[in-house]
Formats: sequence, structure tokens, C-alpha cells
Amino acid sequence: SVWDVPVGKGRRYVSSGVLSRVVEGWQLSPIFTAMSGLPFTPGINGNPANTTGGVRPDRLADGNLPRSQRTPERWFDPAAFAVPGQFRFGTSGQNVLVGPGAVNLDLMAGRTVRFGERFRLDFRAEFFNLLNEAHFLFPTATVNVANAGQISQTADAARQIQFGLKLLF
Repeated sequence: SVWDVPVGKGRRYVSSGVLSRVVEGWQLSPIFTAMSGLPFTPGINGNPANTTGGVRPDRLADGNLPRSQRTPERWFDPAAFAVPGQFRFGTSGQNVLVGPGAVNLDLMAGRTVRFGERFRLDFRAEFFNLLNEAHFLFPTATVNVANAGQISQTADAARQIQFGLKLLF
């Protein structure tokens, strides 16, 4: 969305005087994103079934932790899975675990200043991940390793700010 801030000459607020010339012409443009987590499949290290392709563990319990218990150090419960016996496929289905979601707010604040009929100066300040929220990648899905269920990386950088200035003539 784009919002013309209602301040400055001819606007609802601060519509006259020197201050109106200083604060007029601003626009705000937010982009809000909210995503639930994507499903993923647990796996095991090794191949007890002695076959080609991915081998899944036995599923002993749900494995998904309640939202209040999820942390990057323990996103799901690896104890809910076990390595199947020799020459056996595991009982776990595909996509039974849910990865981290993301909530993000990007914001652009910009202003255009006119100089006579011919010149225009555009200023932009862009804030990516304005709230500085961590957006995590999937946890380690291999259930029989020491770091099972742990998240070790973020999907993108922390808050980033950039400025732009453009002269049009």
C-alpha cells in the first residue's frame, strides 16, 4: 500500500506556514508478510533398510512441540522418532513436522521536493525487516544426530536500511 501522509500545504494537518513546506509530500509504503511454517520430513543417518532413496525413521509420537515450547535449540522432539530395525522401512510419513513461520514488515518512507517547473528531487528511506525479527530456516531434520531439532541459521539478514536520492530534470 501507499499512504500519502496528510500534512503540508493544502492537507488536513499543518496546512500553512513554514512548517507545512518542511513536512509536506511524504509517503509511507509498508509491506507486511505473515507466513505459517512449511512442513518437512524427518530423516535418519544411515540406511538400515538397505535400499536406495531416503529412509525415514519410525514415528513413536507426534514430534511437533507446542508453540510455547519451540526454540531454535529445540524446534521439534527428536525422541518422538527412532531408527527402524535392519531391512525395515520407517513408519513416519512425509511432511509430518512443521518448520518456522515468519512475520515481516518492510517500510519505505519517501518524499518528493519540486524546484520550479523542471526539477524534482526524490528521497527514499527503505527499511527491510523493520521490526528486526529473526526468520529461521528449517531445523536439522536428521533425528539420530546430536543436533537433531536444532536451528542453526536464519533465512535472511537482520534489519537493513538504505537511502536513495534521485534528481529528475
